[in-house]
Amino acid sequence: MSKRENNNMVERLQGTIRERDKVLRGLKEVEDESKVIDGFRIYYNFIRPHSA
Repeated sequence: MSKRENNNMVERLQGTIRERDKVLRGLKEVEDESKVIDGFRIYYNFIRPHSA
């Protein structure tokens, strides 16, 4: 597989979202889900230590 076709970053993001999806299953209100997703987006983009 060439470097251009390597999709490790996408697979990592998908796995992380899948893990967070387990948390969202227990929520009953759409507003709660939206708050969790917004918070996760901030965490993922700005707070989480990056491995690069």
